[in-house]
This record gives sequence, structure tokens and C-alpha cells, in this order.
Amino acid sequence: MANWIEKAEERVESTIQKLKDALNKKNTPSASETVDADLKKKGESLVQALETMEREYEKSLFPDFAAEVPESTGMEQIEYTPPTDEELKKQAETALLPDYTEGVAKAEETYLETSGDIAADRAEATEEERIRYDDLSALLDDMRLQHQSDMIRQGLVHSTINTEGQAATERYGEQERQAIENRYKATYDALDQKAEEARLKYDNAIRSYDLKYAADLEKRIADLTAERDKQTEKINAYNQKVAEAELKYQEERQKKLAELEQKAWEDYRKNNAQRLAEAEAGRYTPEEAADRDKRLEEARSFFGEMSAEDALKLFSANNASLSDLLGVERYQTLFGELFVRAIAEGRQ
Repeated sequence: MANWIEKAEERVESTIQKLKDALNKKNTPSASETVDADLKKKGESLVQALETMEREYEKSLFPDFAAEVPESTGMEQIEYTPPTDEELKKQAETALLPDYTEGVAKAEETYLETSGDIAADRAEATEEERIRYDDLSALLDDMRLQHQSDMIRQGLVHSTINTEGQAATERYGEQERQAIENRYKATYDALDQKAEEARLKYDNAIRSYDLKYAADLEKRIADLTAERDKQTEKINAYNQKVAEAELKYQEERQKKLAELEQKAWEDYRKNNAQRLAEAEAGRYTPEEAADRDKRLEEARSFFGEMSAEDALKLFSANNASLSDLLGVERYQTLFGELFVRAIAEGRQ
């Protein structure tokens, strides 16, 4: 136990001596120990955070140049979603379908009207034919009856004259029936021809409308497609020009801002040489001191999340940057705090 305590005391005394030597030399601790890659990245992140804080503070000394230089050219790209082929097809169909539907409807109306007239004519002819057959039948009955009466009155019932008279009546009836049949067959044939012509005319009209609709649809789709492609090309070309102009402007803007900031900083250095020299010597204004205190707190928080051993390794590896970013006094304060932590952890 005594041996362990002696070794611990020796380690503490050695640490204290290193701290005294470093502070007396007003120099940084040696970075003799190797820092692994992960720790090195952490150290770089701290330096970057402190550098960002430094830049933000320096920016606060000057006007907001970004507000003085417009953020962009003000040119806006055109938002355009070109219609799909299916959408163009529907658009063309919507435009052409009313005329097509109207034409087909008129053709159907004409066909139905003509068919109705033909059906009415057929019905009228059929009725006339029936009446003529009925009239012929009645006439033949009268002729037969009259012939029979004449034969009885003349006493020729069983004669050849009676037979020939009856035959003559039947021949007359057959001739008249054939005449009626021929007459109305011609009428029906004419009506059938008229119906066939009406049907053919309707079919041709529908076919014509179909062909015209198909051709018009194809042309309309082609026109709409060409118009879409032309519009798309035009908008893409415009948007490309806007993007190129914006990119060029941003490059020029960043260059302009850098020039303004550089000139402002040079003017500041020129007009505040004495003040800057005092700051280099650690004599800060209240605003400068507050900014350095914020950086110190940032570093404290960062190192507080790791062991004292790792903290000292990182501190040593980044001592030059930390000294510049924190200032000598706060740098030494943080250095001392880390050594005190190391001593405390070494006693455990």
C-alpha cells in the first residue's frame, strides 16, 4: 500500500512540475504522445468550431455585406411538367369527339328516317296488294255466280260451253293474280333496293367519319406532341440560361463579398492598429473578452466529455491553434484545469 501511494505522489509531482515548466516558459505542452485517428478528428472539430466562433465575432465588427449584395439575380426558372403522350391523346380525343359524335348521330338519324319511310311504303304496298287480291277474289266469285246463273237459265249446265266458261273465268283470275303479283314484286324490289342503298349510304358515312376521325386524331396528336416538345425545349433552354446566370452571379457575389470583407478588415486593421496590438497582448475590450470567454466555455465543454488523459493528448496536439484562438491567458487557464483533472484522476 505504501509503495502504491509513493508512486502516485511521484506521478502527481511530475505532472505539477510539467505544468510549472510549461507556464514558466510561456510555451505549450509537448505533444510527444501519439494521438489516434479518432481523437485527432475530434481535435480538428474543436478547432473548426472555435474558428467559426472567431469568424462570427469578426463579422460582427463590420456591416452585413451579404445584405448589401442581392442574394440572387432575381430570375426564376419556369416550373413546367410536360403532358404525357396519354394526356395528349385524351386532349385530342376531347377536341375531336364532339364533331365525330355529331356526324355519326346525323348519319344514324338519316338512316333511321329513311328506313322508317321505306317500312311505311312497304306496309302501304302490302295493304294495297291485299285489297287488290280481295277485290279480284270477290270479282271472280261474282263472275262464277253470274256464269252459273246464265248456264242454268240457258239449260247449258252440262254443256261444253259451261265448262269453257268456267275455265275462262279461272284463266282470267290467274292472269289478274299474276299481274298483281308482278306489280307488287316490282314495288317490293324497288323498296328493297332503296333499303339496301340507305344501308350502304349509312355504312359509307360511318366509315368516312371513322377514317376522318382517325386521321384527324393522328394529326392532332402529332401537332400537340410537336407543340409540347417545342415548349419543353424552349423552357429547358430558358431554365438552363437562368441556372448558368445564377451560378455565374453567385461566383461573382462570393468574390464581391470576399473583397468587401477583406477591404473592411484591412481598413479595420489600419484604423485600429493600437487596439489590435493590445488584443494580441491579452488586453481585450469587454466585447472581445466576452467572445474569448465563449470560446473557452466551448473548449471546456468539449474536453469535459473525455478523460483527462485524452484531453491532454488533444490539447497538446492542437496547442498552437488553441493558444491563438483562446488567447494566452485563457489557454493557460484551460491547460491548468486539464492538469488538475489529470492529477485528480491519477489519485483515484
